[in-house]
Amino acid sequence: KRMNKPVIIATSTIALQEQLWRDVHAVMPLLGLNRDVILAKGQTHYLCNKRADEYMCDPKADPPDAIKEGIKQGYEERKDFPEVLPQGVWDKVNVQRFSMKNCGSCEKKCKYYKVRAALKFTDGVVLCNQDFLTQHLMKLRRGQEGLINAAADLLVVDEAHNLDDKVRSATTERFGQGMLFGMIKSAFYELRSSDQSSVSREKREAESAIIAFYNCLKAQVQKQINDAEQDMRYADRFFFDQNGSAVELLTEMNAAIHNLSSSIQIYSSMDFRNNRSFAASDDLDAVSESLSELLDRIDDMLIWIEQHGSNTELVYCPKNTKEIVSRLYFNGDERTILTSATLTNATNGSLEEQYSYFISNTGFPAGDRGCLSEPKPSPYPYDEHAMIYYCDDLPHPTREHEAFIENGVERLLEILSISNGKALVLFTAKTDMEEVYSILSEKNLPYKILMQQPGSSQDKVLNEFKEDTNSVLLGTGAYWEGISIEGKSLSNV
Repeated sequence: KRMNKPVIIATSTIALQEQLWRDVHAVMPLLGLNRDVILAKGQTHYLCNKRADEYMCDPKADPPDAIKEGIKQGYEERKDFPEVLPQGVWDKVNVQRFSMKNCGSCEKKCKYYKVRAALKFTDGVVLCNQDFLTQHLMKLRRGQEGLINAAADLLVVDEAHNLDDKVRSATTERFGQGMLFGMIKSAFYELRSSDQSSVSREKREAESAIIAFYNCLKAQVQKQINDAEQDMRYADRFFFDQNGSAVELLTEMNAAIHNLSSSIQIYSSMDFRNNRSFAASDDLDAVSESLSELLDRIDDMLIWIEQHGSNTELVYCPKNTKEIVSRLYFNGDERTILTSATLTNATNGSLEEQYSYFISNTGFPAGDRGCLSEPKPSPYPYDEHAMIYYCDDLPHPTREHEAFIENGVERLLEILSISNGKALVLFTAKTDMEEVYSILSEKNLPYKILMQQPGSSQDKVLNEFKEDTNSVLLGTGAYWEGISIEGKSLSNV
């Protein structure tokens, strides 16, 4: 109100964004404010009209009634569609590779396009996640046009203890063999059929180089599993060994992708048809640029391999996350306010000593341009009204995973019987959550078992949890912080 400028509020999860949406609308009338509030969720939460039309017209597809009826009703967000809609179907019709340039020529503008366009000119409040704000600031620091109105020079970062992790996530690249093949196929078919034969040789060479590199990665993974002293069947991260042929094969793969991308870019630039999208061609070019940067700065990168089922990915990010956070959030013209209940790592000493862990991870300019606030203790009387239960007799969660789940469920049931449900059960792995949900759902328990639904708004399941006092909610990711459940419904975590 005092600044008369747009304000950006960034937090870490969709659940917190939706909660802040309600809070901002509740507070504005108290302040006599009437400003636009834009909830900038991730692109995959929105329907892409073009992809939806293609899916509905595909003779090989079998669209479920939920997607047909939702599109007929004019639904544009995942939260509007029924929760029973399979995530695999939603992934065929949602926004995947958005760009203002390519999507601007689309005849049927999606809601996400309208949201992104509104962000450029808003003078109100923008609610987004920390990844989106980080991408906005990265563009500004490169001298490019940002994703949000450049007049917004007040940034409020909620759950700021996650900031270095979120910036690391935003600067992390991952490429799998199937993903690269999909990009090549999409970029190839963006060309006119008469031009496709001209790049067929480069396409085959790129695909062969990709296969050779990922075979090398799979061999590295298998060697680490074979050489490990403990059971690594459930491991999903592995070291990237730069010795041997891996870097050479990566260099050859990048050169082949670059040659193909350059050829496709040349032919696409000669195609003057209106409303023609070359999003996949641009994506392929971006892959080549990213891999080139990796090879140029390989000693400054953290590189590892991830394997999920049969899918093997090359993953990498810069080592200097601290310097990146400082450059993005503390060295521009913007004023940044950081909020969190867990920013300090000590209760004694000077303020710089209490905030030392956060300062060391983010490069926060304490004592220079930065101001540290006196930590405020929680008003909740934990000592009188809280109890911690800890056990160290369960099987090892990775070495004895099956036994851990089986015994863990039995222990969980004992604890739930004490509180008669009323519990939020948090998981670090989605697969574990789904397995435990399946086991509990078959036990005819005296309280309802709920589970976080993928891809949908968290409001529905959270409201159901609040209204059914004795229910038990299983969650991961977004439920680990910041959700607000007042009353007796949440008596046990």
